Amino acid sequence: MKKKSLQDLINEKKINMTDDDKRKVKSIKEGTKQYQDMSRDEILGEIIKKKRSNKNINNSSLNQFEDYIMPMLDDQQKSRLKDIMNKLKD
Repeated sequence: MKKKSLQDLINEKKINMTDDDKRKVKSIKEGTKQYQDMSRDEILGEIIKKKRSNKNINNSSLNQFEDYIMPMLDDQQKSRLKDIMNKLKD
């Protein structure tokens, strides 16, 4: 089964999207543009820098994110996410 891209998910939900949802999606798309040409290591470095500078990102919020996103990933992606989370957690 092919995983759906963010754009696929957006296209499926467009009919039911509120204006606030549309603003959030636009913000996410614009925010991710800066990372599109970076390697995984560069992106991980950026995430670690942001975590260190933002005290709102803690182990609890990382665990919530991991629990939310994990069911959407294939085995290889799950393994990568676990590696990244281990590096990010205190």
